[in-house]
Amino acid sequence: MCKTLLKSGKIKEGKPPDGKRFQEVYDLETVQPTKEYLDMYTKVTKEIKDLLGINYK
Repeated sequence: MCKTLLKSGKIKEGKPPDGKRFQEVYDLETVQPTKEYLDMYTKVTKEIKDLLGINYK
């Protein structure tokens, strides 16, 4: 599975980029993810499904 992801060019070997802090991806009043974060999640899970056939909900 990892080799497939590396071959696809979707991920690269080495140090991954730093992530964002909780308050940058969630609305602190509603504790719901931001639209930007939801869009990124949707895009990445679709790519994983298309590439590896793994379904996420």
